[in-house]
Amino acid sequence: MKHRPLIFILIALAHILEPIIKITYFKITTPFTFSTIISNISQIHTPREVFEFWFLFPLGGLALLGVKKWSYPVFVGVQVYSIYSHLTYEQYTWPYVSEVPFVSSLVLLFVNALIIIYFAFPAVRRPFFDRSIRWWETRTPRFSIFLKQVFS
Repeated sequence: MKHRPLIFILIALAHILEPIIKITYFKITTPFTFSTIISNISQIHTPREVFEFWFLFPLGGLALLGVKKWSYPVFVGVQVYSIYSHLTYEQYTWPYVSEVPFVSSLVLLFVNALIIIYFAFPAVRRPFFDRSIRWWETRTPRFSIFLKQVFS
């Protein structure tokens, strides 16, 4: 993997690990055992529920790590869908099976909303579409400095 800005890596990892974070949070906040939680998760039936639980946030994380032309619309699309699904969340349904979505999910959703606002700036979007300005991928030095070596 090419070197990426640390903030991209951290946010992408949070997205990729979100299903595991969700399971861990569920374990910490409930008296259920991991086997009960996994058993309940295995009862997810519809493709939409499976996608939302296991793949929605990781897809956004992979898109953020990609920094390609397709990455920007995929990342923003995942976040818009996530915001929509949180706004239309029905109590005690998947993926949270609680009155409201988990705090971890709401925090990630808040960060995602900030990222979408941040990505609205043209200068921020530009690296996704113009490979020549990806400063972390350049193979040549950004600045050439010629120093005369002086010996005493």
